[in-house]
Amino acid sequence: MNINPDALAEFKVLASNYSAEYGNSAGAVINMAIKSGTKDFHGGLYEYFRNDAIQARAFNATFKPELRYNNFGWNIGGPIFIPKKFNSDRSKLFFFFANDFKRLLSGTANTWTVPSNAQRAGDFSGLATVYYPGTKNPIPGNIIPANLISPNSSRLVRNYPVSNGAFSGGNYVFTTVQPLNTNQYIGKVDYNLSPRNQINFHYAHDYYTSLQNLTQLIEYNRNVPGVNTSVQWTFVATPTTVNVLTGSFSGNVIKEKVGIVPNPLFIKDFTRSGNGLTYPTIYNASNALPSITVSGYTSLTSTPLNFDNFNRIFSVKDDFSKVIGNHTLKIGGSAMRSRKNQDNVPAINGTFAFATSSTNTSGNALADALMGNFYTYTEAGSFRQGWYRFTQIEPYVQDDWKVNSRLTVNLGLRWAYMQPQYSALNNT
Repeated sequence: MNINPDALAEFKVLASNYSAEYGNSAGAVINMAIKSGTKDFHGGLYEYFRNDAIQARAFNATFKPELRYNNFGWNIGGPIFIPKKFNSDRSKLFFFFANDFKRLLSGTANTWTVPSNAQRAGDFSGLATVYYPGTKNPIPGNIIPANLISPNSSRLVRNYPVSNGAFSGGNYVFTTVQPLNTNQYIGKVDYNLSPRNQINFHYAHDYYTSLQNLTQLIEYNRNVPGVNTSVQWTFVATPTTVNVLTGSFSGNVIKEKVGIVPNPLFIKDFTRSGNGLTYPTIYNASNALPSITVSGYTSLTSTPLNFDNFNRIFSVKDDFSKVIGNHTLKIGGSAMRSRKNQDNVPAINGTFAFATSSTNTSGNALADALMGNFYTYTEAGSFRQGWYRFTQIEPYVQDDWKVNSRLTVNLGLRWAYMQPQYSALNNT
């Protein structure tokens, strides 16, 4: 969850040596506070944009990749009241709402090494000697006879794009443009029950959508909705005694098995039947094209399915503070329950590797590919899923002792218990 800056009232970054009040991780701690409404109504509209039309070309670049970035939104805050009926003096109940939207199109230049037209047809004349597989007998003219070319393997090789020139690092240059859309919705309500009791509630939800695998044969949509919500009760018992109780719920969902389509830069159909492939598979777990790796050339990767993730965190936290003379004493703790469901999808469509390290090689990895003389083939039968669970409890005590105007001693102890993670499915 990334709160947009226009919805933030303040934030604090604690890089190291922070007090025992903070925990849950060994790295830096970032505390953020969402804006609240006030007695008066305030709001704003904004838009920030970037565009390649007003952007300089990068050093040594021959062209500027496409860039379209728009970040726009609005926010409003104020009192909730009914004249002469409820909260007439606008001092008890307040609201704040904010929406933030981002639209990004980002271009990237890619350089590949692909077979030439002659090589795709089996003509390796002018190159190192190509042998009949498993022998030291040269193939006449370095041109593979038609009867040795595998219909299945050569069809996979034809998915390589045609070379469009000679460039540093390869012979095929193309641009991909990746879209990323983000929508964020934030709401907060503050209620002053009395001078000693205050309750606030916030709800934040964002949703990311993007197109992935732009340099693979199969593309997909990545949807990531996230949520963060909490209720907080602040009780001021005395001017020197304060207790803050917070309950929160947060998490996200990563959906990657949606919008699965062939990459139009390379293919029109990502299925085996659509490409005329007839070789048998081991497990028949996927109808997608296999990935191929040819030594000396860019790999053609096909990922038929990607992982999904469902993560939820429930937590409660209490902080009690008391000022006693020149001591500020804090006692509290937190308890958190994590529930995460995620699957793992291996290469169920299969992967062919062609390399000259094979004992049966022709001496040229691409020639091996055309003849179906693969070095290795791997294929998985199914994907796995884990429902991961654990509970974490962390109590603490902290004393900030102001010895004098020039010296403050911070003393604290935090104990953390993290339950060993387990799978509710009992499969890990």
